[in-house]
Amino acid sequence: MTIQQHGGNVSFYSRQFNCPVGDILDYSANINPLGFPTGTKDAIMDNFNILLHYPDPEYQELKKSIAGFVNTRIDNILLGNGAVELIYLLCNMLKPNRLTIVVPTFSEYARAATSSGARIKQIALNEEDNFSLPLEKILASLPDSQVLFICNPNNPTGNLFPRDQLEFIAQKCSQHEVLLVVDESFIEFTLSNKENSLINLVDGNKIFVLSSLTKILGIPGLRIGYGVGHSLLIKKLNLKKDPWNINCFAELAVKAGLSDQLFFEKTRQLVSMEKDFVYEKLDNIIGIEPFPSEVNFLLAKITRSGLTSTKLVEEMALKKILIRDCSNFSGLSDKYIRLGIKNRANNLTMIEALTSVIAGS
Repeated sequence: MTIQQHGGNVSFYSRQFNCPVGDILDYSANINPLGFPTGTKDAIMDNFNILLHYPDPEYQELKKSIAGFVNTRIDNILLGNGAVELIYLLCNMLKPNRLTIVVPTFSEYARAATSSGARIKQIALNEEDNFSLPLEKILASLPDSQVLFICNPNNPTGNLFPRDQLEFIAQKCSQHEVLLVVDESFIEFTLSNKENSLINLVDGNKIFVLSSLTKILGIPGLRIGYGVGHSLLIKKLNLKKDPWNINCFAELAVKAGLSDQLFFEKTRQLVSMEKDFVYEKLDNIIGIEPFPSEVNFLLAKITRSGLTSTKLVEEMALKKILIRDCSNFSGLSDKYIRLGIKNRANNLTMIEALTSVIAGS
């Protein structure tokens, strides 16, 4: 079976097994286990006639909602059809000759850099150091870089890097005229919430903060993300992006979702509880070793001899449960998988299936 570039490709497996998408339990994608806020559906259904009109090309109301949510100014906000659009937009506008990426991490940083012609330097997180930031190696790379990508919390390792370390890196990046791109797409899932965000530093430093709203708001089918940066950088990027890149339903969903603070509180409580539950269950399975995580997914290492991530993914898929094969993450191997977090009933189903597959391998 072909290794998927990303998780969440339920359509592929639906075709493979000739079954409805709803019959598949998807642990390969990291979407809010609560789904979307209750107000999202109402906002769309009550405003269905909005389809008759073009979206506001300036997206003023949407930007106002996001700016209020993250406590920044409207002119610091850039909207994207998912965070991925902004990654490619940034690389294609800047066209850096040299770019540094801390790995393992989201693969689209490297793909976007390659598409813009950049030479990529990878700095590896070390499993023996709990995937902590290798500060000395990062600092040593700055004189030969123009852009530095760091994902925080990191995907797929799930760890949250200390804010003081990121602030120190940001300071050094500014000194070396390196743009620090920090992807905070999963920061809303952490109990510390926005305390570790660098958004409040974008005006005085060379920092561009990325985030995806599709994960926390449970709307991956609508595709929406945003970037926060210095107003001059945002203005340049806006001139390069496609017009009307956000559809009207995505705008309605985000404005409704961001106003529901109780939804965010319930999400963080559920993720924290179920993440700890799944971690404990995985830790008791002979043949697999989970790593601590601050977010809504867990990285795990296969320790069962002769069992690979690709084989494990195939066996779980036969049970209509999708898990993420991490063998195509730079810096990992075919001994790593990633598991999203869902509700208790689904988590028990997944754990039972995983235990059975590993025991029978």
